[in-house]
Amino acid sequence: MKLFIKLFAGLTALLVLAVVVLLTVIDPNDYKEEIQTQVKNTINRDLLINGDISWTFYPQLGFSSGEIELNNLDGFNRKHLLKIDQASIGLDILPLLKGQIQIGELTLNGFPLIIDDLLPLTGPEFDCVGPALFYPVTDDQLYADVTRRIIL
Repeated sequence: MKLFIKLFAGLTALLVLAVVVLLTVIDPNDYKEEIQTQVKNTINRDLLINGDISWTFYPQLGFSSGEIELNNLDGFNRKHLLKIDQASIGLDILPLLKGQIQIGELTLNGFPLIIDDLLPLTGPEFDCVGPALFYPVTDDQLYADVTRRIIL
């Protein structure tokens, strides 16, 4: 029994030490420019992460950020393709141990979504929106104000 208690205490201390090292050594804000550059290279749009990126531990290990903006290209009538007031992403732990990144939970607050009314509002791409209110903003666009939690 004493061996079990010592083993449990040792593993708990190792876990606490790993969390402290993670928090002190790795600053998520150091990767902000790299994320923005990767988005620019991938989809040719400017991503602005205006808030700080911070660690989250509850309910899942992940990251949280303040305001995020994804700008449209020149020539569009709206400056932002996407603007989010606050976002957090939770990662599943077991795939991380295998070297894979898998999103467990994605939370977006203050997320206005512009949808072209020529697109059908059915299909798997709209399953994550759920019961949102759509109403016309202009003749050629629909607006959806999705400010609730979206879990993928």
